[in-house]
Amino acid sequence: GAIADEKVPVAVVDKRWFGAWLQQCQQAGLDIKSALPEQLLLPYRAQCWTLRAEPARWLVRISAYRGFALEPDSAKIALQWLLDNASELPQQLLVCSDEPVETLLPQLPELLRGSIEVLENKPLALADGVPLIDFLQGGFGRTLPWQRWWLQWRPAAMVFAIAVVVHFSVGGIQHHRLNQQNIALRQQIEEVY
Repeated sequence: GAIADEKVPVAVVDKRWFGAWLQQCQQAGLDIKSALPEQLLLPYRAQCWTLRAEPARWLVRISAYRGFALEPDSAKIALQWLLDNASELPQQLLVCSDEPVETLLPQLPELLRGSIEVLENKPLALADGVPLIDFLQGGFGRTLPWQRWWLQWRPAAMVFAIAVVVHFSVGGIQHHRLNQQNIALRQQIEEVY
């Protein structure tokens, strides 16, 4: 991520899994422009935690660059552990869910139940101006699409190559003819002299 106050946020991903995933996308003809940690796409507000509750998993964002995914069954224990070890407690828990918030309350620690703000449950999206960590860097960095460009420009390149060959061939033939005419003119000059 971006350097700020002599700190650099990082994200960790399994290289083999991620490389295989990118290769599958490439084979399917998809041009991946960025790969972002999903939990960092949740809305962020200073001193707040954000929870996106889905039936099979929950996504939690606890700071600008920190977040994780967990199973709903382990949410109460994990969130309580986070609260116990937090240097600063969240002022609010921002919740995005298709389910009513009342059904989520038993899975939340007591401390978070009273500070819930329900957000509109919309698809995860990039927030304007919020810096994110892009996994497409280093070994996974985007390279120039030489192969695609070659396929697009190959017909034009072949026409250009043919034109260059014809140009040099015609130039060579003309040079040879002019050279022969020059020799003939010299011979005539010598004979006249």
